[in-house]
Amino acid sequence: MYLLAFSVGLPSNLLAVWVLVFRTKHLPSTTMLINLTVVDCLLFLVLPFQIVYHFQGNNWDLGEPFCRIVMAMFYGNIYGLVPSPCGSGQICGFGSPMFTHVVQRLCTAGR
Repeated sequence: MYLLAFSVGLPSNLLAVWVLVFRTKHLPSTTMLINLTVVDCLLFLVLPFQIVYHFQGNNWDLGEPFCRIVMAMFYGNIYGLVPSPCGSGQICGFGSPMFTHVVQRLCTAGR
């Protein structure tokens, strides 16, 4: 599964970063999307180490310090997205997009 995620996810996220940086207007929402896409790219960069780890029968041969770094990046990316404002907006947008749209309009109505 990691192999599929890496082979599809990294090129598509790099393409998304390129489109967001060079082909779209620079709005606050664009900045948020660029940040999320770059963080996803960082996750995809540690996936090859996870792939090697699982192909070797869950045996890590690259040293304990590097293992800690890779695991911190991997799980920090996965669980760190939830409490962040971007992650909360992303989760709410998927769960109830109309409610999120109404809240966003109410929050920006006074500006």
